[in-house]
Amino acid sequence: MRILVLYYSKTGHTLEAVNPMMDGLRSGGSEAEAVNTKGFNAKKISEYDALIVGSPCWGGSIWKKSAAFPVVRTLKKLPKNSLKEIRCGGISTYSVKGGETTIEHLRRLLESRGCQDFRPGPTVKAEIANGISRGPSIEDEDLKKLKEYGSSFAKQLELG
Repeated sequence: MRILVLYYSKTGHTLEAVNPMMDGLRSGGSEAEAVNTKGFNAKKISEYDALIVGSPCWGGSIWKKSAAFPVVRTLKKLPKNSLKEIRCGGISTYSVKGGETTIEHLRRLLESRGCQDFRPGPTVKAEIANGISRGPSIEDEDLKKLKEYGSSFAKQLELG
């Protein structure tokens, strides 16, 4: 099975979350490809059996629409019903709170493009990057959760 992981990562935290998930997807028996929103071609979505979206939380502790704008813009470019036969998932990084709000926002966005089988993934804490540094990395326990999610997602996809 082919899985596309679409993500946006300004500070590197979301990419840091995507990497162990990719390991889990591959160890679960799937072929996985990670693509930044900047390099995504909406016409290629039909080449995949599943789509997992990784987004940082932007304003998630306040607003219902907390997925990163580049993710939202990219998903809205997908044709209606293009995800009807595709299993979907989502993961989120956050700094204070709001990761669950971001996952819910991703679910609504994916459903608006036809997804009927959404599998929420983990939300993981990563500090806000300041002007000098990137901020602390994601905790090892959370990296493990991401890998387990990827492996479980891939195995469930194989089973149907």
